[in-house]
Amino acid sequence: MHHIAYLDAGSGSMILLVILLPLLLLNVLPSLFVLLDVTKQPEEAFGPAGVSRTTWIVLPVVGLVFCIVGIVSAIVYYSTVRPKLIAAIVARP
Repeated sequence: MHHIAYLDAGSGSMILLVILLPLLLLNVLPSLFVLLDVTKQPEEAFGPAGVSRTTWIVLPVVGLVFCIVGIVSAIVYYSTVRPKLIAAIVARP
């Protein structure tokens, strides 16, 4: 007779999933949104905006590993950097 080990998906596992999944999403999604937004902005807008494209690609990637970096970089990007980029894009001839 073969014994098959089953993963117990009892209430303890569900509570852990309910707690960890939102925390994971809260930490990962801001970094992903910044990374996607930075990569779709025209490269020539970064110079006139006074920001480095490389920095704003690296920060969200680091934020995927170190969650506080991702959250802080998303706040800074959307509150200060992105408006500068949009202004630089609009001001282009």
